[in-house]
Amino acid sequence: MTGYKMNFATKTLTITKAFAAMAMKENTAEANLMKHMKELVPDLKVSYKTHYCRTPHPYKGLTSHKIERYISLFENASELMEAYEVIRNIAETQPNPHNFVCKWFLTQFPDYREIPKIREGKIIATTAITVPAIKNEMNYNLVA
Repeated sequence: MTGYKMNFATKTLTITKAFAAMAMKENTAEANLMKHMKELVPDLKVSYKTHYCRTPHPYKGLTSHKIERYISLFENASELMEAYEVIRNIAETQPNPHNFVCKWFLTQFPDYREIPKIREGKIIATTAITVPAIKNEMNYNLVA
């Protein structure tokens, strides 16, 4: 039987979601184990094992405010901001507008998380690219 870990020093039983589901059913090995552990340790604490993701989500923390602020730091900010506004308008037709905008942003600025090259207090200009090849829910290609 797997799905649990007992720490006798802290009197904590850590269980998985699957183990908890089986422990709710009577006369299963998991239910019997829980009952036995509670008899052994009356003040037993039960905690759930949480999911751990090793790689962070690429869009984590990327808000529209941060995107606009980053774009405003470029030499050609007005040109890039116009492209951003077009992308935002197109994104409104998508099932998930935020993901659409974030995908465009990370395609437009692949070195977003790197230290930028600066000239006269502004990030060196970059050329605006077109909309990435993303299909909407009706499978039509969208092009700006």
